[in-house]
Amino acid sequence: MSTSAKNRGFVKPAQKDFYNVDDFNSEADIIDCQLIVKSDRPD
Repeated sequence: MSTSAKNRGFVKPAQKDFYNVDDFNSEADIIDCQLIVKSDRPD
């Protein structure tokens, strides 16, 4: 059974779970967007 990461709630599959590519892709999109937002901020 999968669990969620503490800070952002990303899906963390258990060792015995089948890996869901859709979960990875949606979370990669979230990370990608946040990196752009962070890099666009003035220091």
